[in-house]
Amino acid sequence: MWPWSTLASAALKGSHVAVSRVDIWQSGRPTGVSLVATGGSVSADSSRPVLRNLTCTLVDPTGDLSTGDVGDLLSPYECEIAPWRGVQYRDANGNKVTELAPLGVFQLTGRNVDDSPDGLTIQITGQDRAMGYQGPMDSALSISGDTPVEVAVAKLLQTRQPGVSLSAMSTDFTCGPLVYAPDIDVWAEAQKLAESVGARLFHDRTGQAVLAMAGPASDVPVASYVEGDGLLLSVSRQEDSDTIMNVVVAENTDGTIRAVARDEDPSSPTYYLGRYGTHVADPLTHDYGSVAQAQQAATARLAYELGRSETVSLTAVPNPGLDVDTVVTVHRPRAGLNRRGVVVASVDIPLSAEEAMTVGCRQSRLALDGTVLREP
Repeated sequence: MWPWSTLASAALKGSHVAVSRVDIWQSGRPTGVSLVATGGSVSADSSRPVLRNLTCTLVDPTGDLSTGDVGDLLSPYECEIAPWRGVQYRDANGNKVTELAPLGVFQLTGRNVDDSPDGLTIQITGQDRAMGYQGPMDSALSISGDTPVEVAVAKLLQTRQPGVSLSAMSTDFTCGPLVYAPDIDVWAEAQKLAESVGARLFHDRTGQAVLAMAGPASDVPVASYVEGDGLLLSVSRQEDSDTIMNVVVAENTDGTIRAVARDEDPSSPTYYLGRYGTHVADPLTHDYGSVAQAQQAATARLAYELGRSETVSLTAVPNPGLDVDTVVTVHRPRAGLNRRGVVVASVDIPLSAEEAMTVGCRQSRLALDGTVLREP
């Protein structure tokens, strides 16, 4: 969750003025030019290779930003888009204060310029900076033996972006020797390395590349949505009794290392020795350096699989600070949700003031009964 001030957090929970802006970046830095978004949204989905997507309608009041000429600030080949959304409130002295949360930094995938009697509007689509790593290298890459996994990930990314900054966990595991052919998809191979230690590789809402453990980013809820609170607009709950895998195997490509993670909770509806039966996922196959590394990867994947056994979808008043992999509670007893702790799997945050936020969640296994121990 974005670190709002106390006053901003209170304003977001009540009647407030929603504000947004869209910054134009060049060469990885803000240009100082900002536009107003009249529509569109930023969506994040933890199941996608590229975490964040953007659709946006902008107004170009002068017509100077979308000419297609050299120096065009909205050239899809050179610019990045950084949208923000937040809240305006009055402080203790009655002064207007605006707080904004960044929603990502996006490379453009398309631009459509519409010049009509109503004015000049620009519709753009984009994906976060991970898009820039999807594709081959200009030469083969060798990674020596006993290279820390986080270092190997950084080396892969540097073949596409030499100056990349990677905020990486210390994995405590090594890999190699590895040889990558030039025609690989760099982002896909880097994500495989992340998966081999139970981690995720993504770009955060500030555009920073991050390697972090997979799973919930917090062990307590960062927000709650309760029937009648004015924030929760609608909710639906789905249970999957067919496609959930309750056994995950992680093994070396040569079969020398093997680890297994199972749903071993007898009270769980997907207990692997219960009536649900044993459902084995496609194996995770990597060059694991140890059984401990394989076990960590299998356990992380199993937690994700079991979380899909119950999913919750809700619409709510937008909170631009909400992000994937955070934990929230949902209280809607008539839908079978009694202060249920769930993990945010996807979120769609509108850029216009009138639309609602949509959130997709999966079950949290932070506690065996699917709840969390403390309220936010």
